[in-house]
Amino acid sequence: MRFVNRSERGASQLARVAVKSIAMNTPPASSLLALDIAKEDRRAALGYVNEAFAEAILAGLEMESFADAAIAAGLQELIACYGEEAVISFTAQLPDRVRRGEFTTGARH
Repeated sequence: MRFVNRSERGASQLARVAVKSIAMNTPPASSLLALDIAKEDRRAALGYVNEAFAEAILAGLEMESFADAAIAAGLQELIACYGEEAVISFTAQLPDRVRRGEFTTGARH
């Protein structure tokens, strides 16, 4: 059994509030999925994700497990907001974006 300290409980409650807030402010599922995100917003969001990533690694999770869960969570949110077909079209673009190095932070292989 894992005991949750007060700060973890508060963070968990804050995360639930944030998810509810996002759900209330998202466009209907019929909207097209075109992610034209401002660089500043993307940088800020990546900061939060990178922080969560680091915490998960420090807690002993494997990098691949957390990456898989992060991708799954992102896809779940997009599907809930835009629907499966829009997300299928969006994810079909990912191989080309990876090849262009859009997600590469270090030396390219």
